[in-house]
Amino acid sequence: MKKKIVAKSKKNTARKTRGNSKDISLTVRNVNRSALSKEFVKKIVDKTIFFANFRGSARHSVIFLDTREMKVIDRRYKPGLGHVSNVLTFNLSDNPVIADIFICVPQAGKEAGMYGLDSRSYISFLIIHGILHSIGFAHEHSAAKRRKMETFEEKILFSLFRNKQLI
Repeated sequence: MKKKIVAKSKKNTARKTRGNSKDISLTVRNVNRSALSKEFVKKIVDKTIFFANFRGSARHSVIFLDTREMKVIDRRYKPGLGHVSNVLTFNLSDNPVIADIFICVPQAGKEAGMYGLDSRSYISFLIIHGILHSIGFAHEHSAAKRRKMETFEEKILFSLFRNKQLI
């Protein structure tokens, strides 16, 4: 099926696609800050939705931030955290899913180095992680839920980077 692509501006892209889901749209902001292209972010989101067998409608925004911008969000929504978040997902609605996923690119770069990964792979992982949270996956409440989420993350990463050992 053809994908409809609508450019919002040089830095923002909205896209709609149909697959497993009823209707999925994606907006990407500040992608130039990341090591990814808009097209690759779209591929990550599509694969995550597919592997998770999500059948609903969703509107996601993936927003790449610098450290200062993420600190502002952390202070407002996670006071007392004590460190800069790598990714934060805010669900604004559950039906349809409307979610903003904020990724701190400098923090992701630091963490990628700690895990021996390149920034592109680790930022991809953070997008997957945020999308899974937005569609109902959780890892905070039980070991079984954590394992299920991690299994999906690993499958999706493998499908994106077949020739690389990531996690």
